[in-house]
Amino acid sequence: MQFREFEIVDLFTVSAGRTTKLYEISNGKTPFVSATDKNNGISAYIDDEPTFSKNLITISRNGSVGEAFFQPLPFCASLDDVRVLTPKGFKLDVLSGIYFCTLIRQEKFRYNYGRKFGTERIKNTKVLLPVKNGSVDLGLIKMEMASRISNSSKATSTLFHKTFNTKPILSVRKNLGDAVWNPFPISTLFDVKKGKRLTKMDFVPGSLPFIGAIDSNNGYREFIGQSAIHTGNTITVNYNGSVGEAFYQPDAFWASDDVNVLYPKFEMNKYVGLFIAAIIRQEQFRFNYGRKWELAKMKVHNIRLPSLDGSLDVVFMEQYMQSLDYSAAI
Repeated sequence: MQFREFEIVDLFTVSAGRTTKLYEISNGKTPFVSATDKNNGISAYIDDEPTFSKNLITISRNGSVGEAFFQPLPFCASLDDVRVLTPKGFKLDVLSGIYFCTLIRQEKFRYNYGRKFGTERIKNTKVLLPVKNGSVDLGLIKMEMASRISNSSKATSTLFHKTFNTKPILSVRKNLGDAVWNPFPISTLFDVKKGKRLTKMDFVPGSLPFIGAIDSNNGYREFIGQSAIHTGNTITVNYNGSVGEAFYQPDAFWASDDVNVLYPKFEMNKYVGLFIAAIIRQEQFRFNYGRKWELAKMKVHNIRLPSLDGSLDVVFMEQYMQSLDYSAAI
């Protein structure tokens, strides 16, 4: 994976808030963003018309200096206390917006009430970001954030969904207890194929994902210039390294020889793929570096999945994933 430093001004237009009055009451509909470190920076809801559009980032230059929040709704912001980041040539969503906010907050230690995070300092702040073909790789950023949220605690996930009012695509069968769960040998559901060894010395710079036996970034270890050896809409499972880590792969890729690739024998989409990858990860405790999840073992290993009349219940898995609060971001 390739990273590059960008200054904030390379990516965003930085402007001051436009509201001169400070509000403390909440009796309107428009969020008012001030220099608070709580409630996504919102200190009141006011009757004024929004002065900024949705899907922007706010930064406190004063008060709780350096706090950064993604704003999913149109809003007003304090002229003196808040600076607003508007993306140049790309669009933010909840996942990419929170990613940028996290990076910006890491600069908080440099500033305080006596050394404010002013417009010029914000513009010159540098952030390290993944790149693809020389540009910021928003796809990888979103995938990383989705993975973190799905693996977070229930309380954290609930708070995230409530804060950003993410609407589910479908509101049916949300309870996993509604399903009938049966064991399925992996080989009855998937053709299991090995990855292929490729040393770092042989890497050619490019944009093809190289999947290694790691536990983050959806398994993306590098981007290479070789041709793909596996197709998308498959699941990768580490048999070595971070044993048992499983990721849904939407696009074609190269997998290392430490990774096995699961090709579905049924009609699988991204929702079903993500569901099954999460189930496979629950089997990690059975394996480790000294007890690898080798190809032969993986083929005969049982995983418990929703079933209907003894067959895989693909509809349940898809509807369950679509009913999750953050499913619109998948």
